[in-house]
Amino acid sequence: MERNGFGGFLADDQWDRLVRAGNRYAHEEGAFLLRQGEPGRTVHLLLSGQVKVSLLRPDGALALLALRGRGEALGEMSVVTGQPRTTTVTALRGCRTSVLPAERFVSLISGMELYPFLTRHLVARQKESDERRAEQTSLPAGRLLAMALLRLAELGGEETAEVTSDPRGPRRGMVLRLGLAQKELGELVGLSRTAVALEFTRFRERGLVRTGRRFVAILDMAGLEAIAHGE
Repeated sequence: MERNGFGGFLADDQWDRLVRAGNRYAHEEGAFLLRQGEPGRTVHLLLSGQVKVSLLRPDGALALLALRGRGEALGEMSVVTGQPRTTTVTALRGCRTSVLPAERFVSLISGMELYPFLTRHLVARQKESDERRAEQTSLPAGRLLAMALLRLAELGGEETAEVTSDPRGPRRGMVLRLGLAQKELGELVGLSRTAVALEFTRFRERGLVRTGRRFVAILDMAGLEAIAHGE
């Protein structure tokens, strides 16, 4: 099965060895895996499910920064730098992780000569962050939302059993069981809740999506990809 993030840089045997070195835990929806400001004493390897990464604002509210899926290492940055956690990580729809103490993670990374892969992973994270900021300052709302939905589909979408069709032939569909409010989706792409709601209305009118409580059904992946590409 495909892995995201740090795990995506590793061979299967390398990933499996890291996973076996930790203790496995199941986390219910809404459970905190990591909390902003805490010391970095552990690293979570995400085995299944998704998590959301949030920043605690001065007013006490959590602002959504990113979603992560299977294969990600969580908390590795503070372990490497020795600094407190910079974000809060929360289970989304439940997930499973393998948890390694910081010392064990560092020892394995060194002994298995994985530091080049860890460096590539951290550089990729920084590049992702820079690209998102650039997108949010230069692209229209429709493209931002379309791009976000496609990224979420790649992260953990479920292909629909029945695809919609039109005279041009069948259209591939995906279901995103997000568990996210429109406000959180807006935070993810730098849009207001009102802007997200308006773009969803436009997408529904064009037959691209169907929305419901805690899910988004993408009815036409190709149509959404065209918007994301500015076509």
